[in-house]
Amino acid sequence: MRTLALVVVYLLGSVSGAAMSLKKFENRSSLIVLVVIDQFRADYLTRFQKQFLPANLKNGQPGGFRFLTSQGAYFPFAEYDVFQSMTCPGHAMIATGAHPYLNGIPLNESYDQDKKDMLYCVED
Repeated sequence: MRTLALVVVYLLGSVSGAAMSLKKFENRSSLIVLVVIDQFRADYLTRFQKQFLPANLKNGQPGGFRFLTSQGAYFPFAEYDVFQSMTCPGHAMIATGAHPYLNGIPLNESYDQDKKDMLYCVED
């Protein structure tokens, strides 16, 4: 069974669809916020947009999803290039850009040699 996942990637700072100049690349933001919401369909962001906070609140604070989609990089049609996606390999693939066989997280579980037992990928 294929898990439906929405990949919402937001790079805070100045994001442009055009190629970046060397000067702009060197001065890029050091903060990257990656938001992944499992089982959250891409159309929910547009379907329920009226229920979300405005992009900028009156007190100067950012306003959640509307702020992120208007000020960040938003990829509603992102897809994994793998046969079957699982939670941990999928998140690692999004964060690193590498396929599971390269990033070292091919499954949700791995064998812990010290405990002699299977370990879920978010247990540590």
